[in-house]
Amino acid sequence: MFETTLIIEPKAITLADTVIVTLRIVGTEALRVAVPTSILDESTSLNWNIAPLGSAIESRDRASYVWQQQFQLSPFIVGDGLTLQFSNLTVNSKPLTVPIAQVSVSTTVQSLTSADVRPVTPLELSPSPPATTSPVILLLGVLVFLGILLSVIGTGIWLRRKRVVAVPSPLERLQADLQTWTIEENKASAQVVARRIRAVFAEPRNDEQVERFARLDRWLYSADVPTAGEMQAEIEYWRKEIAERLTPLAVVRQATAS
Repeated sequence: MFETTLIIEPKAITLADTVIVTLRIVGTEALRVAVPTSILDESTSLNWNIAPLGSAIESRDRASYVWQQQFQLSPFIVGDGLTLQFSNLTVNSKPLTVPIAQVSVSTTVQSLTSADVRPVTPLELSPSPPATTSPVILLLGVLVFLGILLSVIGTGIWLRRKRVVAVPSPLERLQADLQTWTIEENKASAQVVARRIRAVFAEPRNDEQVERFARLDRWLYSADVPTAGEMQAEIEYWRKEIAERLTPLAVVRQATAS
């Protein structure tokens, strides 16, 4: 008997964003999971691009065996509830159907309607100019040309000096969340902390992080309720880990900006 769950983070995005999906299988015996080459079913693959985030993580919690794999998905289209349907997996030589999930995808570009389109008006023809051009008209033409030229030059200078605003990465968004979280000693608060950290960090770097991943999974899926001190200590560790990983990114951005 296997228990299969999908964790979607977040469940509502824009067309330019991505979704982190955690596929988790729990069983009472050692798990041998085979993921097909076509991870998504045929209809879902038309709307989503999918890529695994690292390798699958296998662990054991008391009498349960856990297999977990994270994926990153990018939408091709917008929709109020785009379906996420994985292809059937093979677990211990038996077929396994993954639950269906839905994600809302919106766009910041508003579609035009017929009411937004202005009616086309006929071009009014100006009368033919006189055979001779007066000095006043010549002077106005020169002034208009100089005004356009200065405007183009000024726009070019402004565009060259304009700095590109960097879009915060998932690590930076998590760093901001960790700075503002209010710790409460209850199951819901522990699950929020564990879910956000596990959605960003796909693979452990060392043995210590393997143990921390297992602790976060217990907060998510078992009856364990950590104390406020334990949650604060976990948050402080991942704050330092994020700062260490963001340091090279900050150096690159500073060099690019200069």
